[in-house]
Amino acid sequence: MKQIILIVISTLPFISKGQIRILPDTSRIAISHNFLAKPGTYYLDSVEIDPTKVYLDPENIKDIKVLKGEDSKLFSGSQGVIVITRKTNRKLSTLGDIARKFPADSLKQFKFIIDDKIVTDTSKVRLEATVIKQIKVLRNTDGKVDHGFSQSVDILLTTSLKKKG
Repeated sequence: MKQIILIVISTLPFISKGQIRILPDTSRIAISHNFLAKPGTYYLDSVEIDPTKVYLDPENIKDIKVLKGEDSKLFSGSQGVIVITRKTNRKLSTLGDIARKFPADSLKQFKFIIDDKIVTDTSKVRLEATVIKQIKVLRNTDGKVDHGFSQSVDILLTTSLKKKG
């Protein structure tokens, strides 16, 4: 009987330790009195964006704020909301806007390369016009369709954000 009590007492810390769960931070962060945002999101002029797909002119950025909610006091690793405000609210161009500038090639497939990186998912890619330094168009028309070749147009975009070296 003493052995059973000793075993139960010695395993009790392991049993209770296994029951502790850390819940994810599901709170909403108040950006304004009627605008709540999910932690870990990015906003550009109050529109949610994917920061890996938006190319902004650094000279046009007025302010970058990280807002944290009340739960940041409870969750030490909680994420904030990144809010980017621009000086001038210029229209952002999509890759579709750029492709429309080449109407003769409308039946061909477009492949976009931005700063030497092939863009596989073109949805939500946005660029400020002042960031685009150069647009090169490569038309790939030599080849036989019989051999699985498809005519394509490669649009090479070079931005002022491209790292040198």
